[in-house]
Amino acid sequence: MKTIHTILIVLLTIAGMSVLRAQPNNDAIEGVPGLGITRIDRLAEAEANYTAGLSSENNGLVESSLYYALHLRIAYPEQEFAALETAIDDLVKDGRTHCIRYKASLASTVFSSPRLIDPKLATATNDMNGFFTMVAKQLEQKLLVSKD
Repeated sequence: MKTIHTILIVLLTIAGMSVLRAQPNNDAIEGVPGLGITRIDRLAEAEANYTAGLSSENNGLVESSLYYALHLRIAYPEQEFAALETAIDDLVKDGRTHCIRYKASLASTVFSSPRLIDPKLATATNDMNGFFTMVAKQLEQKLLVSKD
């Protein structure tokens, strides 16, 4: 049963990724260069899929969902993703591994202030670990306060 549940969540996550590359129409909104444009109603579907992935018992799927959720937030900084933000904040406290808790803390910061991340740099890498490293470096540069 766990295997079926995990496969279902993986398929939902993949569906969420394809939703972001949907064909434009009248209610299309502009995204990040490289991600194209999508319909607003499709963003809700993507949010639901990524939220489901964040509750998976598969740690890799949780990390992957964090990765795609961050891309979604950076691509659409004006949109509200309340369910995703709540699920990510829960992972900061209750994530099963230190890696999930760390990545969730980065994601939580970006969800609070998505404009801290340069969207052009966010699409520069397809490597998940490289992406989280880039996010951490950008946050460090922008949030680190020095007293001279």
